[in-house]
Amino acid sequence: MGSYNCTFLTFFCVFVAVLGIESWNHCTSNPNCRCIPKDNKNYIADCSNLAITEVPRTRPDVDTLNIGHNRISHIMHPFSPTLVNLDMSYNQLQNFTHDVFANLTRLRTLNLEGNQLQLDDSVLRPEVFRDIKALRSINIKKTIVKAPSTFPYNMWVHLSLLETLRIDVISSTQFGRQFRSLRSLTVLDVSGCSGFCSIEEIGEKFLENLPHLEMLDLSCCQIKGFSAGALKKQRNITVLDISYNERLTFASFANITSDLQFSKIKVFKANKIHCTYGLGTVIQIRDVMHFRNTSLEELYLENNRLALVERYAIRYFPHTLRIVSLVRNKMSPGTYLMDVVFLTGMESLDLSLQMGSTPISDLIDAFTCQNPIRPSNNTIESHSNKFNTEPFQMRYNTSITETLPRNLRTLILRTCGIRLELFRILVNPSNQLSHVDLSQNVITSFTGPIIGFNKLKYLDLSDCLCSSLSTWSSKNRKHISDFHQMKCKLDNGTSFGFQDIETVLRLLEIQCKNYQVLIFIITSVIVFFVIIIVTGLIYRYRWKLRYLFYMTKNKYRLVRPIYRDTFTFDAFISYADEDSDFAVHESISQLEESRGLRLCLSKRDFRPGTEIAANITEAITKSRKTIIILSNHFLNSYWCMYEFNMARMESIYTRNGKHVLFMVMYRHVTAKMLPLSMLALVESHSYIEYPDDPQGNIVFWDKVADTCRNPSD
Repeated sequence: MGSYNCTFLTFFCVFVAVLGIESWNHCTSNPNCRCIPKDNKNYIADCSNLAITEVPRTRPDVDTLNIGHNRISHIMHPFSPTLVNLDMSYNQLQNFTHDVFANLTRLRTLNLEGNQLQLDDSVLRPEVFRDIKALRSINIKKTIVKAPSTFPYNMWVHLSLLETLRIDVISSTQFGRQFRSLRSLTVLDVSGCSGFCSIEEIGEKFLENLPHLEMLDLSCCQIKGFSAGALKKQRNITVLDISYNERLTFASFANITSDLQFSKIKVFKANKIHCTYGLGTVIQIRDVMHFRNTSLEELYLENNRLALVERYAIRYFPHTLRIVSLVRNKMSPGTYLMDVVFLTGMESLDLSLQMGSTPISDLIDAFTCQNPIRPSNNTIESHSNKFNTEPFQMRYNTSITETLPRNLRTLILRTCGIRLELFRILVNPSNQLSHVDLSQNVITSFTGPIIGFNKLKYLDLSDCLCSSLSTWSSKNRKHISDFHQMKCKLDNGTSFGFQDIETVLRLLEIQCKNYQVLIFIITSVIVFFVIIIVTGLIYRYRWKLRYLFYMTKNKYRLVRPIYRDTFTFDAFISYADEDSDFAVHESISQLEESRGLRLCLSKRDFRPGTEIAANITEAITKSRKTIIILSNHFLNSYWCMYEFNMARMESIYTRNGKHVLFMVMYRHVTAKMLPLSMLALVESHSYIEYPDDPQGNIVFWDKVADTCRNPSD
């Protein structure tokens, strides 16, 4: 009876939907959606990125609906029961009614990523998923994860056919006994690279209720350790990704590989499980010895600061290993290279970007990530003598004889810091090598002969500074297929055929010899004169530049002149320390106490904790006049001359040329001792001499006070 009611209800919903769409011929009720034919009978309705707030209705022939990246917060009406795939990602969904997925008995994939759903049992309730028992894949990443919270343990009761689960996890997450009902679950993606993941330790019980997994993604999960036995029950695992867990390092590597020997592992990714900075790492036998009991096919250990491999460790890799990628490490040559020949099944080896520079984005890693030293001192420094490491470079007239893995087809050594001259290269003729990339190294000469590469089809020596490559290719043209159809492109964009290579080589030789030295000389001369001119200009305007700098630092307006006579001080007294008795005591007594002036004195009014230069500039700017107590001591003082020149700049650039400086000849100074800038002022403007007698002193101080009170003329 229940089955009859369900069938009737489904028929009724379809009937109502058909009646409802008589008024629109589009595959959805929203004409802005894109209808994409899927096969002869069904359509894909793409309603993504339309800023819609309601779910459009669909025709019965639509089995895939994409309403991702919209503004939908509520589901107002039931979905069509014919849907097989439903994408609701990146909307504003916060909760579900119990019948939101009612009658979606055919639904196989559901994407809820990027909504505002709370990842717990209060939102993801069992009754919500009651009718979608055929669901095979669900994505509920980038939701709201709060700790402590109740992980959704009960929603899985109706999803026994689920095969793929993509979900966020936190350190308190446990895949409990409720997950044992997911016997079809083969793919578990908890990667923080595509969502949120925070798991400090993978314990023995973390995955014990998910024994049927075939693909497990634990990348970007902030993992610090793997317990021994954590993966022991994963007998069906074929793909494992633990990449981008920088704090994991190789301390737990042996625990992981030991568990994998009981599995069906085919692809193992452990990229960047080591800090960007710090000591180099040595791969030891104990790290990889258990791989010999597996059927591993692909191994990725990129960006791990790997420097060496313990001798004989390579022999523990299985013969099934086809692809090895060690990109962006610090590999140095050692005796372990002789064991590469034992990798008989290897088809591709990528060693590019060894000794390469570190991206700026990884600089923070230097302060937050530390690589622990394993008990056996697993570092490049402690093993350097044992492994006989040498810089990766070869001397002149180098002859190389090498035996390659018999199935190796692709070898990539791009940007590896290789420095050598290649003369004679001999390899075992039974090799299968067809693709070699040696670009962006320093191979200064390539003359050959090269013997044994019978199946080589692609050789990249670009950006290698090979001085004799074209000579070599010209002499060995009979060994290069389609030699006369080949073309070479120059830096200026012109190209030529290889049949004219001798002529072009002669032209290039003449051009290089004639102009390289000349260009260098001309460039050097130009740079030299530019430096002289710039240096001269800086010296010529040194006081102006200093003035502008400190004015800017003091946050003053540099170009607006002062029009009103509003100053904090009447005068700033500039003097040498040897003249302080006169400059300080006399001026305070005669000008401040007797005549009521406001003076600025360095020992009294400069702000403590501020640079001397900044104090001087501020004092001059806030004073109506700058009084120079001129003496031989003054001329010999750096800071006194600095005060004089800053006051001179104030007159020129802020006071519209009005006089700021007022010079008092305290001690007689000969004209030849005066600098040109000061001599010009003495000759063009009057100054006053200190009389040093009782009657003359009264007139002297009256003149000084009168000058300080009046605005600049």
